[in-house]
Amino acid sequence: MTAFWLTAGFSQGNIAWVENNLFLTLFMVSFTAFIPAIMGFVKQYKKKKEAIAHSITDMSLMVS
Repeated sequence: MTAFWLTAGFSQGNIAWVENNLFLTLFMVSFTAFIPAIMGFVKQYKKKKEAIAHSITDMSLMVS
């Protein structure tokens, strides 16, 4: 994958930028592996948040 970024930088004439920001490009490439895990975490968080909101609504209806 690193070769992809270097090739893209070379073909676009930005090889100097890729070389100067190699840490950033490698970080972006390695971060893509965590995207499915982050998406799963966000979905779980939203489900949990909705469940809490529904339970609070149900409790307020029981009190009224």
